[in-house]
Amino acid sequence: MRLSITWIFLNICESNYSRFFSPLLVRSDLLAKARSLKEGNESLNDLVVEAVEQEVRRRRAWTAHQRIIARSEVVKAKTGIQSASTELIRSLRENKGRCD
Repeated sequence: MRLSITWIFLNICESNYSRFFSPLLVRSDLLAKARSLKEGNESLNDLVVEAVEQEVRRRRAWTAHQRIIARSEVVKAKTGIQSASTELIRSLRENKGRCD
């Protein structure tokens, strides 16, 4: 029965098979470092999953950062370089030029 369930699963997910069951090749020195860093009851799989999740988050953050920089450049091209507002803020805090 188990073989038939596996066979059905593989046939249903045939296009996604490599995405779910692709082999992972790890250099032996990196594997040794990973084993030395994992905590007592933590599995190697948990360590790898956590590392991949962290890398995905890092890459998404980097992509978002690049989009922000690109958008800033577009705004700068449209409006030109804006003057610093530090002096204006200081003068408003000192009640100079306020219209209250």
